[in-house]
Parts: sequence; C-alpha cells; structure tokens
Amino acid sequence: MKKTGGIFHDRFIVLDYGTANERVFLCGASSKDAGARITSIVEDYGIAKYNSVIAEDEVEEAIADLKSRVYELKKIRLIRKREFN
Repeated sequence: MKKTGGIFHDRFIVLDYGTANERVFLCGASSKDAGARITSIVEDYGIAKYNSVIAEDEVEEAIADLKSRVYELKKIRLIRKREFN
C-alpha cells in the first residue's frame, strides 16, 4: 500500500499495471468495510494521472517504508514484552 501523505483518501484498484490492458478503478470505501457499508467502485478511463502514484520507484519506496515501520513495531513489541516480564 502506498501512503500519499493525505493527498488521496480514496482507494485505487489497478489491474494489469504496465500493460496495454491496464485499468484503474476508484473505490470510495476501505476494503475492510466491504459489505458493511454502501460504496461504489467505478472505472476511471483517464489513467495517465495515476502513473506517478503507482510508478515502480514509488512502490519500492513504499515497500522500504513499510519494512521500516514493521521494524519499529517489532522494537516496540520487544520493549513492552521486557517491561511485563
């Protein structure tokens, strides 16, 4: 998942990224709320505007950021575990 610094709130579903068949859908609700709330999923045909959001280098950056966050959470968990033992 790519964090956007609050620029985007909605979720995007990208199919066949980087191919001639690439399609982008906008999903207003979180997938965790699927079925619990009314929402819409609509196809956006002007997909060029999403290229910078889903570009490969940004995906790599998001993965690195996620790994860093997981590492920090593991450190916090270890500290808390030591406090309770």
